Amino acid sequence: MGDSKGNGRQMDKTYAVKGKPAWFMNAEQCLISGLPIVQAASMTGSNPEIPYRGEMARMGDRIYLLKASGFVTASQMTEALAFAEDFIRKTFDTSSGLVVIEDYSHVKGADMAARKQYFEFFRKREFFIGGVLHNMKRLLKISFNLARRFHFSSDQIYAVATYAQAVPIALKILQEYPVPARRIPVPRRVDPTSKNRFLPGKAIAEGPDRRPEKQPSDRVVHMPPEASKVNTLKAYADALLEYIAAIDWEKDGCPTIDPAVAADPHLGEVVNAISMIKMEIDTLLQERMAAEKILAASEKMFRRLVEHAHAGIFTYDYTSGTIIRANDAFLSILGRERDAVVGRSPLDFMTPESRALFQERLAVLFGGNPISREVEYQLAGENGQVKWLLLNTHISYRNGKPDIVDVIVTDISYLKQIEMELLKYQIKLKGLSIKLSMTEEAQRRELASQLHDRVSQELFVAQLQLAAFEKTLNDPEQIQALGGIKDQIVSVIRETKSLMFDLSPPVLYDLGFKEAMESLAALTEARHPLKVSTAFSGEMDQVDEGIKIIYYRSIKELIHNAVKHGAAANIEVRITNVGNRLIAEVADDGAGFDARDPAGRPDVPISYGLFDIKEKISHLGGSLDIWSSPDAGTQVRMTVPLS
Repeated sequence: MGDSKGNGRQMDKTYAVKGKPAWFMNAEQCLISGLPIVQAASMTGSNPEIPYRGEMARMGDRIYLLKASGFVTASQMTEALAFAEDFIRKTFDTSSGLVVIEDYSHVKGADMAARKQYFEFFRKREFFIGGVLHNMKRLLKISFNLARRFHFSSDQIYAVATYAQAVPIALKILQEYPVPARRIPVPRRVDPTSKNRFLPGKAIAEGPDRRPEKQPSDRVVHMPPEASKVNTLKAYADALLEYIAAIDWEKDGCPTIDPAVAADPHLGEVVNAISMIKMEIDTLLQERMAAEKILAASEKMFRRLVEHAHAGIFTYDYTSGTIIRANDAFLSILGRERDAVVGRSPLDFMTPESRALFQERLAVLFGGNPISREVEYQLAGENGQVKWLLLNTHISYRNGKPDIVDVIVTDISYLKQIEMELLKYQIKLKGLSIKLSMTEEAQRRELASQLHDRVSQELFVAQLQLAAFEKTLNDPEQIQALGGIKDQIVSVIRETKSLMFDLSPPVLYDLGFKEAMESLAALTEARHPLKVSTAFSGEMDQVDEGIKIIYYRSIKELIHNAVKHGAAANIEVRITNVGNRLIAEVADDGAGFDARDPAGRPDVPISYGLFDIKEKISHLGGSLDIWSSPDAGTQVRMTVPLS
């Protein structure tokens, strides 16, 4: 390949491909856009048996004109792309982004490897921002469409009929990709519909604005007489069938194209299109095989993890209502063989209570409503042993309906056993707490009775004796001293009565629950500067004595908390007997606390006092509710059934 210089162009004199040079090799400007054309260059392939020529030039600052002629092999494509890379590096500022306009009028085709090189060259160089191909033969559009679909995706790659259509598209791409701080020459607009589109005195045999009526070919095929047309078509068909039959679909690539076939302007195009389709199929198959290999490895690893996981795992099919997969851990939990589990419904292994729960959740799910991911079921093993299982589910949907669910199973039978034991102990402790309260109440009554019958009586007798002794005295000093002793005895008698009321209010047993609460309210008001109001609704006398005692002690504790910790000014006590339930509400306007996190206030008596009340109410089958917030007071509601 030789060089010659003229008019700022680099030209190759050696042509191994028939046909005239590309129009831009001798032009100074584009007749469509008015942009200048400079630095034209060409190269010829080194293999004389398969002619190939590449021609290129720069139009304006950012348009790369290209024309390839002949058939190109992989080795020739390597030469051509190296030449193009060097040309672009020396001719363009690639930081601005380039658009390529390529003339396909004399392209005969390329083998599969060469086409891959060609696609990779344009796809991997970021400075190419678009491309427009023109004069493409019909069969080569198959290659273009496949290349656009599988190689360039949504990039700005276009195919048009003529150069006149290609230039506006290239300019539009450049306008959408501006170059900062750089002025792009304004093209001279030429009406593509005008009859006088050529510059005066300029004759171009192969102009950019029109295609020749008859495309030149490297080989003229003389059609035989009418009687021989069938033989010619048969020869073409035999050549195509022979080429297709030689394709090995188990391997990548295509058979080597006979140069004579490739040079034929008709047969070569068809063979080239077939090889291109085979190349894209090979690419798809390679990608599919690679994906399948990765998928198979992932599935193998997943199955290994599932099969050897310590947690039980199974898959349930909503359509068939059966278990379709189960790992060894799940089979071990059930104590059954795989054949006895896979293909059967989970209902076959559940207790009646769990079956009802399962069907209830199923109805909710198919009703279009969500269900909790975690649920506890009781399943019976082969030996009849019932086990508690915690199921964590992940549901997959198809067409908006539940399809399958993957389930992770944890055997919580031991935890349930411990929980049941704790519940038993809790029930016993609650019962003991109630018994202890009743015992304490009996001891309080006994102690109050002893204080009343012995201590109070003895003090009262001592008071009477001192009064009689006082009458015998005449000394004023002795009378004054004796009066002080009498006042002390009266004070002790008063404190003793108060202590007796605190220990066991007689009014609770002698008069009733309502009277005892009113007495408690009055006593609280007498001792502290606040108002305690009471309200009652419903029958109070028929309430069981044990409930009355617990309610009295609990309300007294709540009032004490409101006075001591809440600094309340007003306390309301409302007690209602309605619907066979005894409801007591105690509300105050004190400091309050965060009922959601009582531990956040160390001064709040949430430890034993409220805990003891809650446990006793719970043991009676009732409930304790607390509403409180800082600086908003506290409201406590106790509810106990009377049955």
